[in-house]
Amino acid sequence: MSARWLADPAQPASVQTTALLPIDLNSVLFGLERAIADGCERRHDQACATQFLARAWHRKQAIDRYLWSPAEGAYLDYNWQQGRASSVISAAMLYPLFVGIASSAQAQSVARLARQRLLGPDGLAATSPWGAPPGSSPDVWAPLQWIAVHSLSDYGQQGLARAVAQQWLGYLRRDFAVTGQLRERFAPEGSATLAGDEGLPEGSLGATAGVARALLATPARAPSGDRVPLPGAQYSKPAGTGTK
Repeated sequence: MSARWLADPAQPASVQTTALLPIDLNSVLFGLERAIADGCERRHDQACATQFLARAWHRKQAIDRYLWSPAEGAYLDYNWQQGRASSVISAAMLYPLFVGIASSAQAQSVARLARQRLLGPDGLAATSPWGAPPGSSPDVWAPLQWIAVHSLSDYGQQGLARAVAQQWLGYLRRDFAVTGQLRERFAPEGSATLAGDEGLPEGSLGATAGVARALLATPARAPSGDRVPLPGAQYSKPAGTGTK
């Protein structure tokens, strides 16, 4: 459960997923379009490469127009039915950094908000605490720690990336000592064990073990830029994309 998907954080029945344009989904789609374009270029299929480069370029323009909030200095989900951005600050704002479409200024702003509003003693929360339903805490989820560490490292935020990794791994050790499990997700700051979708306590999950092993090996790395060859600040309109 995440407050991102609720019209009213106090009412789980107010879920509005179909009304939202998610920043993480659109970032992943941008990355896939770039990957397809790169594959087409390796096969010397220029028509295919041009088509998917154009799709990626148009998606980046839409992300900057609808999903970036200059007022908040953050990437936010957009409610297309209401014609306005969501007010929930979430770890999903790191996905544009993960696929390399954020500018340096955007990345610095996102990193500042992540440190101020998402980073806690147990890792990076999925949403800001005041965006969670009353009486609960936002999830701390293993894949988001991986996204955060790599995204922040790629934009030169090694200190914050290292803090995310160390905080989460520290909690994981403490929680494992008590439960004997590497749980999928947990509520931060000593909250009660989260229940799974079926109302049963969650057990160990491979994703948690995989992220923990990877972060123990390389908690923060130097900027690489290897995920998307053309980062956001330099990503220009490809030829043959039209004027729209």
